[in-house]
Amino acid sequence: MFSGKNSFEKKKISIQIEDLDAKILLKVSKQLFKDWSNFNFWYFSDKLKKPIFDLFSGTGKWGYWDENSRTIGINISLFENYSWETVIYVLKHEMAHQYSYEILSGQNEKPHGEGFQKACLILSIPGYATCEFNEDVSEIAEHKSIVKKVKKMFALAQSANENESKIAMVMANRLLLKHNISLIDDDMSQDYLSCFLGEMSGRTSNEKVLISNILNDYFFVEVIWVPSYDVERDVKGSRLQIFGSKENVEIAEYVYHFLINQSIHLWEQYKRLNRLKGNRSKKSFVLGLLSGFSDKLKIEKSSNKERGLIWLGDKKLDDYFNKANPRVTHASKSSSNVNGDVLSDGRQKGRSLTLAFGIKNKSNLSGKIEHKHY
Repeated sequence: MFSGKNSFEKKKISIQIEDLDAKILLKVSKQLFKDWSNFNFWYFSDKLKKPIFDLFSGTGKWGYWDENSRTIGINISLFENYSWETVIYVLKHEMAHQYSYEILSGQNEKPHGEGFQKACLILSIPGYATCEFNEDVSEIAEHKSIVKKVKKMFALAQSANENESKIAMVMANRLLLKHNISLIDDDMSQDYLSCFLGEMSGRTSNEKVLISNILNDYFFVEVIWVPSYDVERDVKGSRLQIFGSKENVEIAEYVYHFLINQSIHLWEQYKRLNRLKGNRSKKSFVLGLLSGFSDKLKIEKSSNKERGLIWLGDKKLDDYFNKANPRVTHASKSSSNVNGDVLSDGRQKGRSLTLAFGIKNKSNLSGKIEHKHY
């Protein structure tokens, strides 16, 4: 059984219990079974037997595994108020109980005993009995001096003096690079965690893929677009998930929302200055903006290499990521029609873009830590 406080990631729009009619519950059941089948294949090589799914209402527990009837129960309130990623977490928790009972012969041990813990390791989820996982990244890592120093550098990058701004941006990136290199060189143990960013979308845009590539290439996190599901609209899609150390996840989360917000703001500014109507050329401008920002970071990365600061990667993070995503497939986004002149203007603007750590607007930040691993 999985119980705990209402500390999961909240959805912006809630569904009332009476709105979850039989048709919706049938679709949810089918999606749950599809996800269960995928996880059974990915993590357990199809060793588990198909369970019965029980969608129940009431308080006191989020889910349960009943070995006698071979039933996995999921609380309907999860579909009403929380993201599908939260539902998936509870599903994995109950699958850990199922694996412990059916494969590891855990009939005689405590509910969250050794067999359950082994199953959680395979599924790459924490082996907690209750849910206390929705922690704001900034609250977790705020005490880290490196985050404070990087924030201070990014604040200086907003200087009206263009030369001072560029120097501060370079120094912030170099400071972050030195910090991560020192952790690897000293073989220091780190806490890795994952975080979901943004909302689920039915179709992942080229712009968001480019942002995820920027995070992966320059901000010391691993990224993946994972399948997701919107119960209310009965729509399947994907959502960005990042993996990394506490400090790096916080910074990457900020960069994600900064680039999303700047893409909107700078496009509106460009549209006014050029007296454009509508958003026909928005994709071209934003792609150019993000490409230009990526160009800027690439130049800074080359400069750091010349100084002997070379990032060789984090094997422990790679192992953590691969364990959580055992059967990853790679795909590339197809090119789209763009306006060459607007793309060029956006690229030029992106090459002068500097990150700024201001006051966080919580309403704009939908990415929260959903679970943590040690």
